[in-house]
This record gives sequence, C-alpha cells and structure tokens, in this order.
Amino acid sequence: MRARSGLSIFCLVLTACGARSEIRGGLPDASIVDAGGDEPITTSSCASGVVQIATTGAQPDTIALDGDWVYWHDATGIFRAKKTGGPPETLAQPALYFWPDLAAFAVGDGHLFYGDGDAIVFQGTTIDKLPSPGFAAGPSHVFAWSRDVLPSPLFRYAFDGTGGITGGSFPHKTSTLAFQPVETICAAEDPAVECAGQLLSGLSATDLVVTANDVWFTSNDSTNGARVMHVAMPSLKTAPLADTTGAFAIAQDDTNLYFTDGLGLRVRRIEGKTGPVSDIASDSSFGPVDLVVDDTCVYWTASSRFDKTGSGVVMAGPKN
Repeated sequence: MRARSGLSIFCLVLTACGARSEIRGGLPDASIVDAGGDEPITTSSCASGVVQIATTGAQPDTIALDGDWVYWHDATGIFRAKKTGGPPETLAQPALYFWPDLAAFAVGDGHLFYGDGDAIVFQGTTIDKLPSPGFAAGPSHVFAWSRDVLPSPLFRYAFDGTGGITGGSFPHKTSTLAFQPVETICAAEDPAVECAGQLLSGLSATDLVVTANDVWFTSNDSTNGARVMHVAMPSLKTAPLADTTGAFAIAQDDTNLYFTDGLGLRVRRIEGKTGPVSDIASDSSFGPVDLVVDDTCVYWTASSRFDKTGSGVVMAGPKN
C-alpha cells in the first residue's frame, strides 16, 4: 500500500488484511455478478476477467489487501469490501488531508491504523500524536511518519498497536515506504530514494518496490517524467524501463511488476520485471491510481477522468 503526498501526474489527468472494526455502513454495490443456477460461486475476484469490486466516493487513492478484504480511502472516508464484491463497509471518516493522500491508513494482521488530523488512531482509539501522519505496513509492523514536519520522526507499531517513536527520522518529504528482508526500510522521497539511510538515487520518487538486490520506483522528475526506474544494488546503476511512460503507482510479485499509467489510463504488467510491457486493463472513463496484487489478481482504485468530484471504482483483473 502506498501513502503518497504532494501533487502528481493525476492532478492533471483527472482534472481535464480485514480490520476488526465495529463501524459499519457504506455504499451498496452490485458490480460482482453471482453465479446462477447450480454454478459454483466465484471465489476469485478476477476469475471471469476484469470486474468492478465496488463503487467509491470521489478521489479514491490508496488501496490495500488483508485476507479476504480490499481496503481503500476516498474523499468520504476509509472503506473495505470483500474481494469477491458486496456492499462496502465504512471503517472511519477522519478529517481529510490534501489529495492524493486524503486519509492515510495501513492494515496489519486485521488491525486498522489511520490518521485523523494530528492523531494516530488504532482500531478507533488515539494512541499517539504526529502532525498529518502517513502510514505503511511492513511484514510485522506498521510505520508512521509526518507528512508536514521535516525532519520527520519515525514511529513503529506492532500489529496490536503497541510501540511508538523509534528515534529515527526522515530528512526529506517521504511519500511511501517499502521493505527489504527483516523490515529494512526503503523510502520514496522528494528528492531521493533511500534504503537503510543510503542514498540510492537523487531522483524524485512517487512509489517503489524492493527486493534484496533491486529497487524499482516510479519517478516524477523533470528529466525522466513519470516512468518506472530501476536501481541495481550495490552498483546503484539507475536506468529507466522502456514503455513505462505515465507510471504512478507500482506493485510486484515474485515474477513481474505492475503499474498504473495515468496518461494512457491503463493498468500494465512488466514481464519478468524487465519487459516487455503489456496491458492488463484500460478504461477511457476512469484513471487508475493505486494498485496491489495477490496470488491471482491485480486490484486498483480509479477516479473519474471527466468529473473529479464524481464517484470512482475499485477494480480487479487477472495478473496474467
């Protein structure tokens, strides 16, 4: 999941897991068609192709998976729905930040962490204070940092909400985190990409994914524009990936990379993490924003291309 901040390519394009929360509600959605007659019920979101999981409010962005649930936020709050569709559930309606990070949140082992003004909220209860916190979930902890204060203090919480300030900090404006083994932190920042405090690239990054020896990030700088960049470690050789213009959010599995293309209004796959690049889905009415993957499907949020105040969607499509 990404917790981005600041303006992006989507500001231009769009203008022309399960949380154990007792809060319920949300918008009804009938976008997943039930199997008829004696046909088996579909258990995979994208078993029949590209499908709509839910309708959202305006300006949906960050998306996350936990167990059988898909989580997202939009201009009206934080929601979840079953991967196989059904009515969304309202989990929280915090004070909104600036788009595209309206309501920062993370999900860890079924627990919801989110920001509400200067409050860090765990399962509906304030556990800490931090100016406009952003969040990212690692393998065993949820991390929080300030989107307004530099250098930003770093907080780390176990999935049960225990923990707090670490003594670490981020010197640059941080958009999101990714994690190497044993929760070594890599940060997408403006104007830098760092892992364990080592500067890997001086290019501004919107989103990133990492392995033990590689970093891929979506750039947003004057030289390369919006596209996918690759950093090989330990040489730190940095190179753009071909045919990735318009890239904004990025995700990975063991084999491939996946990204949202805000210019072409597409969700795309990079075979073998080096290419070629192919389309998973495209829609001239909606611009894809953030994405995540599980074993079989890609899930993404998309906002109306023609009416930024209108409703958006949560979609799913086969990875291959």
